[in-house]
Amino acid sequence: CPYLAVKITPAIPVVGGILFFFVMGTLLRTSFSDPGVLPRATPDEAADLERQIDIANGTSSGGYRPPPRTKEVIINGQTVKLKYCFTCKIFRPPRASHCSLCDNCV
Repeated sequence: CPYLAVKITPAIPVVGGILFFFVMGTLLRTSFSDPGVLPRATPDEAADLERQIDIANGTSSGGYRPPPRTKEVIINGQTVKLKYCFTCKIFRPPRASHCSLCDNCV
């Protein structure tokens, strides 16, 4: 860096240092932030949701576990598929998945 400061301009090492501290600050901020755990459904919400799904599918609540269910919703004019999480008993948004380590949808 002394070569750049003397021969070209002292602004290059200064800008590089500022960018370095900015990147390190955003890295630390990201690593210590909440990943965004989705709250589980309460027992009442889960029972109500199961009833709605059974009525929509024309089935009764039996002892079997149906295949993965999806729900299509329209957000800003786009059709989006929401997958159902059997553990959390919620429809999770796109790009969310159930984490086996923390046992929550993230």
